[in-house]
Amino acid sequence: MEVGAPGKYTWTSEHMVADVQSWLDDPSTDFGWLIKGNEAGMGTVKRFDSKDNSDPNVLPILEIEFE
Repeated sequence: MEVGAPGKYTWTSEHMVADVQSWLDDPSTDFGWLIKGNEAGMGTVKRFDSKDNSDPNVLPILEIEFE
């Protein structure tokens, strides 16, 4: 998924489901995910807020839906 203008983004895939399940099965393997940018040209920087941001409106959220 490409990240364009500022806003909220959602990533979903079967691979992400498998990652989360493996982390539940073996928490020692949970090193999270890396968001890698396009470093090929100028002006491609993106900013993501972290849990340390004091504004609750921009905090990242991990939602897991299961049946």
